[in-house]
Amino acid sequence: MTKLVSILMPAYNAEKFIRQAIDSILNQSYTNFELLIADDASKDATKEIIESYTDKRIKTAHNSENLGYLKTCNALIALALGNYITFQDADDWSDLDRIQKQVSFFNESSKIGLVGTFGYTVSEQGIIDKLITKEHTNLSIRKALGKYNQFLSASCMVRKEVVTDVGVYRLFFDRIGSEDYDWVLRISEKYEVGNITDPLYFYRQHNSSVSKVIKLKNHLSGKLAYFLSLQRIENAGLDGLETTALKNEFEFYIQQIEAPYLKDASLIFIEKAGEFLFFEMYKDCLKACFFAIKNNPLSVNNYRTLFYCVRKIIFKS
Repeated sequence: MTKLVSILMPAYNAEKFIRQAIDSILNQSYTNFELLIADDASKDATKEIIESYTDKRIKTAHNSENLGYLKTCNALIALALGNYITFQDADDWSDLDRIQKQVSFFNESSKIGLVGTFGYTVSEQGIIDKLITKEHTNLSIRKALGKYNQFLSASCMVRKEVVTDVGVYRLFFDRIGSEDYDWVLRISEKYEVGNITDPLYFYRQHNSSVSKVIKLKNHLSGKLAYFLSLQRIENAGLDGLETTALKNEFEFYIQQIEAPYLKDASLIFIEKAGEFLFFEMYKDCLKACFFAIKNNPLSVNNYRTLFYCVRKIIFKS
C-alpha cells in the first residue's frame, strides 16, 4: 500500500495563482494524498476559487479571521492524517513528480526524517528564472545550516512521527519569519535530513511576498533561530524559548544584534538591497537603496551601494 501524504496549503489573497498551485497537486503522479487548504480570510476571490473544486482529496479548513502563515500551518498540521506531511504555497507550483520522488526518498532509508528538493525561482508571470540549489547530503546540510537555511522550505516533506516528536512552528516567529528555519534546525538535531537534487518546486517572486517586508525583527529572525540552536547544543536540547534560565541570555543577544540597526536606520535597507540584488529583484533592490539614503543621507557607503547595484543591474540586463 502507498502511504498517505498530507499536503498543506495556506492561502491568502492568491486569486491570481492558486489554480496553478492546486492543479499542480491534483495532477501529481503520486495519487494517495489529502490536500488541506485554508483560506486565511482573503480579501479577494481566493476562497471562492478553492470552493469551486470538487476533488474529494481536497479538504478545507478556512479561517474566519486572518491568523497569518505560521498559525494557519500549525492548524493544518493538527488536521493532517498522512504518514508524511508537506507543503504547497498558494502562489507557487510543484513538478508533477515531486511527491512521488520524495516518498521514494523516504523509502530508501528509515533514518531520514525530512527531505526537501531543489527548485526554481520564477517571475510573477511564471517565467522560470534561477535554479535554487542547496546542500543535499545529511552531513553537508548539517554543516551548512549555520550559514543559512539549507531547504527550500515549502518543498519540505517530513514524517508524521517527527512532527509529533519535535513539534510544529513556534509562536515566537509568528509574522517575523524564519519559523521554517527554526523548525528544520530542530529536526536536523535529532534526525537525518536530505535534499533531492532535482528542481521539483517553483517559487514565485512577486511584490506581495511576505519575504519582502523590511522590518528589523523579520530581517534578524534567521540569526535568532540559529542562536537558539546553539543554545540547544550547549544545554541538552533546551533554548531560550523553552526555559526561563536561558531566556535572559536570548534577550540579551537580541539587544546586541539590534543595536547597530537602531543606531543607523539605513543599515537594514543596505543589507536588503544586497539580498534583492542576489535574487535579481532589481526594482526592490533600487527601492531599498533609496530608502537607505533617505534614512541616512550623510552615509557615503549608501551612495556607493546604490551605484554598485545600478552598475550590476545594467550589465546583467
